Amino acid sequence: MRRECFGQGVGNILSSLFGTQGGCALIAQSLLNVGSGGRSRVSGFVMGVTLGLSVFCLAPIMAEIPVAALVGLITLIALNTFAWSSITLVLRINFIDAVVVVLVTVITVWQDLCVAVVIGTIINALGFAWTAATQVKVESDLEAGDKRVFHLKGPLFFGSAMNYKMEVDPHKVSEGDVVLDFSGGKILDISAIQAITEARENLKGAGKRVILRGVPAEALKDLPADVETEAQAEAKGAQGGAKGA
Repeated sequence: MRRECFGQGVGNILSSLFGTQGGCALIAQSLLNVGSGGRSRVSGFVMGVTLGLSVFCLAPIMAEIPVAALVGLITLIALNTFAWSSITLVLRINFIDAVVVVLVTVITVWQDLCVAVVIGTIINALGFAWTAATQVKVESDLEAGDKRVFHLKGPLFFGSAMNYKMEVDPHKVSEGDVVLDFSGGKILDISAIQAITEARENLKGAGKRVILRGVPAEALKDLPADVETEAQAEAKGAQGGAKGA
């Protein structure tokens, strides 16, 4: 494999020196080789040599081939290399993936492959963000009788930050101590940091003591310096108990 990649790279460098377009390993070529019985590297070598001879030595003869014959040949190649079973796959995958497959296919024919790939990537990313945002849950329960705990379940990022702030509502909390638990979730971006900061400030503005639990060290560095973690709260409690004794 390394020798093939090296040979392909050298060939592309040499082709650029002569003002020609570089190439790459083609799936269609591999399928045709395998379908025709080719199982070794000799098949790829023979294809390259034959193509070179056709361009440099047999160009006058190749020019006499009717375009209609070439169209028929390309059509036959497309029929043999297309995975027809993938059509039924569209009916089994989720809606976003199906839309991306159909849209990329249409845009490739209408415009070009580069535009189709960019648009497909954007739509797929937005679809992932929407799906991930809908999977986020914030569960609330009481701990030790007088401590309200909000448990994050799922990824916290720009798509779910607003829902998190709405769930952590100071007006729904009557307890004095509030724990924001991130042990079951993930903090993914700066929007998550902002959501945690705003939720904490809202709770503190309502007179609540806010303690953070399960926040990764890398995320903790981006939060305000005066945040109180569960470890710090336990240390303060231990010091208070020691002084009382």
